[in-house]
Amino acid sequence: MKRIFIIHGWEGNHESDWLPWLKSELEKLGHKVFTPDMPKTNRPTIEAWVGHLRELVGTPDKNTYFIGGSIGCQTILRYLETVSTPVGGAIFIAGWFDLKNMESKEEEDIAEPWIKTPIDIAKVKRVLPKSILIISDNDPFGAVEENKKKFAELGSKILLMPGAGHISGDYGYTELPEALEEFKKL
Repeated sequence: MKRIFIIHGWEGNHESDWLPWLKSELEKLGHKVFTPDMPKTNRPTIEAWVGHLRELVGTPDKNTYFIGGSIGCQTILRYLETVSTPVGGAIFIAGWFDLKNMESKEEEDIAEPWIKTPIDIAKVKRVLPKSILIISDNDPFGAVEENKKKFAELGSKILLMPGAGHISGDYGYTELPEALEEFKKL
């Protein structure tokens, strides 16, 4: 049985966006799915989010999979830097290494460590055999080409969803069949 951890985005929770729908669809396929509420979601920190994910996962293996939305993708990547056992794969939805167009100085301050603390792509690649980035060409947080390039370095397949914004509930995404179909291919 596959264990799947779906990590929500900044200011999100287990009921945000497409998470409840995707959890339900994956459970119908016989998988054990976790959609944890991450700590301090209004002021996410690398240490708190990665630590929380580490506690939840326990010992990963080739039947452990991850799906992240936005900052949840960063959390998964940073968690994978800390493990030595290969996992099954990951889907990154609206994933980013860089952000632009934040609305306030406070948001910039929160995002700064996530953007400026490097991720060791080589370490992540050693434990992540397959991954997919689902990204929109008009993500309001910009840096789309830079983010596609970084995920390509990771070996991720890139799936472009034209006009999908940040692929969240704010853009009408309460279901995400693209993610379900891509998961079935992992």
